[in-house]
Amino acid sequence: MDQAASPLEYRKSSINMTEEDFRTVSNLLYRLTGICLDQSSRQIVESRLSRHFRDSHAGTFSEFIEGTLLRNGQVGASLLISALTTNTTRFFREPAHFEIFSRDVVPQISRRARKGERVRIWSAACSSGEEPFSIGAVLLRDFPEVCEYDVKILATDVDRLVLEKGKVGRYRAQSFSGIDQNLSRYLVKDCGDGINELELNDDLRKLVTFRYLNFVEPWPVSGPFDAIFCRNAAIYMDPEVQARLWIGLEKVLSPDGCLFIGHSERLTSEVAIHFDSIGRTAFKRRKATLQTGKGNSVCL
Repeated sequence: MDQAASPLEYRKSSINMTEEDFRTVSNLLYRLTGICLDQSSRQIVESRLSRHFRDSHAGTFSEFIEGTLLRNGQVGASLLISALTTNTTRFFREPAHFEIFSRDVVPQISRRARKGERVRIWSAACSSGEEPFSIGAVLLRDFPEVCEYDVKILATDVDRLVLEKGKVGRYRAQSFSGIDQNLSRYLVKDCGDGINELELNDDLRKLVTFRYLNFVEPWPVSGPFDAIFCRNAAIYMDPEVQARLWIGLEKVLSPDGCLFIGHSERLTSEVAIHFDSIGRTAFKRRKATLQTGKGNSVCL
């Protein structure tokens, strides 16, 4: 006969999140990141926080929120952000953007670099690194001597845990399936048995620097950036935070820089008038619209 579950085991099997609990978590995440959660997200919140609740010594989910999330400083904030932010990504996601980058951006920045100028590209909301490394692979293919010049890719995210994965630079072999060989050879070198896990090549890793950055905190970047990829981050924010994000990105973009956003995202009219479309959700800035000089930090 199976032994009956103890009251503690039964309690730990379910979050039993109240409406007030959900509001508290939602408000905390919004305050920390600008990300909005509606009622349709409730089951996702329960699912993603259930393991952390079970691992805690809290008697109720309300106690877990109070003791683990609210009173635990950066540790609690990092736990919540890592659990509830979406990190869906893959190499060369939305491939048309990388074709546009190759066609419109690489020739421009290669000329600039060869003149001795500084070139910076920003992969904002980079998740575990697939996006910035995809950018770097295109650079290595189209501009083979790129590592000889002052060209860098800044990769930032609000989730400190996924940033650590990007810094390691090792990915499951299946992550590279379907990638054209002309690009994949600039991405990886064999690691271990070369079957289950692959390591990125050294030149590619030298191009990318990972840093923590939260869009709703003062940005520790000043630009100007020759290209910015900020894709599928704004869709989780309310219109007010989105608007501040687009304005902030425009301020750190170079006078003729390019901006890439997610296919489900739209620039506000206030910002869109300063750009020309160069493809689906890809934009080139009009030179006359520069709003800030080098060295100015941006705060949303």
